[in-house]
Amino acid sequence: MILEYPVISTPVGGIPALLVHDETGFLVLAEAGQLLAQSVEQLMLDKALSTVLAANGRRCMYEKFSTNRRMVLVGEAFEWELSENENEKAAN
Repeated sequence: MILEYPVISTPVGGIPALLVHDETGFLVLAEAGQLLAQSVEQLMLDKALSTVLAANGRRCMYEKFSTNRRMVLVGEAFEWELSENENEKAAN
C-alpha cells in the first residue's frame, strides 16, 4: 500500500485494520477463488478504481505509520507521562 499499488488480501490477522474493503483495497476470503479472480480482473480493467484504491491505501499507511505520525504519538506519550508525574507530586 505504501508503494501506491492497489491491494487484494484476505481478512486475516491485523490486515482488516489497514485494508478497508472498497476504500483502500479489496478483502477477499481465502475460500472465495472466483471472487479473487473477479477482483483481480476488476482492478486490471478499471484503471480509475485502481488509482483511487492505491492512493487511498498510501494515504492510510502514511497517516498511520509515517515517521511524523510516530513522532506525534511519542510526544503525546511523553506529555502524558509528565502530567502524571506532576499530578503525583502535587498529591504528595
